[in-house]
Amino acid sequence: GIVLPTLRQQNAESEFLALADYVAEKEDWIGAFVLSVFGADESAEQLRAEGDDYSAILLKTASTRLAEAAAEELHLRMAREIWGFGAELSQGKQSCAACPGIRPAPGYPTLPDHSLKREIFQLLDAEHAVGTRLTESFMMIPQPSVCALVIANPAARYFPVGKVLEDQLTEYAARRGFDLETMRRLIS
Repeated sequence: GIVLPTLRQQNAESEFLALADYVAEKEDWIGAFVLSVFGADESAEQLRAEGDDYSAILLKTASTRLAEAAAEELHLRMAREIWGFGAELSQGKQSCAACPGIRPAPGYPTLPDHSLKREIFQLLDAEHAVGTRLTESFMMIPQPSVCALVIANPAARYFPVGKVLEDQLTEYAARRGFDLETMRRLIS
């Protein structure tokens, strides 16, 4: 099985939340996806080689926005079609702002560990199924790609993990199989 450990807030002003808190009940659902926009990187390089830096930047920006929009649509479809939140989402709400739950991505404040992409890619066989590759430093190729979890718990919300203290970092690094310095870099 695949384990996706999460970090817990440690700031005295926080609620001491961890994403794992939102997948504790039988009614809680978790999903994952990897999606990419293919061809944009190569086309942007072609434009740049032709001296059209402006169009290259616009293409890269548009392809990144397209990947984000596709992630939003995928989250909405998961909520409606897989998890059965159709009634709540069919009343003219076309945005995932109305979706129950959240869509945290590795490397963002709620899920700061970039290396968790490795387990998501393994779980989904993403390189074979989608064609998206993951580098040794956990960068996705092609660049306009999104890798995320989807947690369908209506109480789930985004929160910053914040500063990770040495005791939790040491334990987490050991569970993840990284030395302390590498782990520190992966969650910053």
